[in-house]
Amino acid sequence: MGLCNDTRLQVNHLENNYTIIATAITGKSIGERLLIPRIDLVPSNSSYPFRFSNKMSRLLWTSVK
Repeated sequence: MGLCNDTRLQVNHLENNYTIIATAITGKSIGERLLIPRIDLVPSNSSYPFRFSNKMSRLLWTSVK
């Protein structure tokens, strides 16, 4: 299963602010239920004495009018 640009998802549930549960509504995966985890982004090469950390879900949110 490949989710690519222009694949649209319908968000069904936000689980504990860490996982998005969605259903594909376009593309090759129509009708499939998907779990999209939140990802910790930590740089591997850092010259700072502390760690940068960022949590992201790689989705573009849109609204329907």
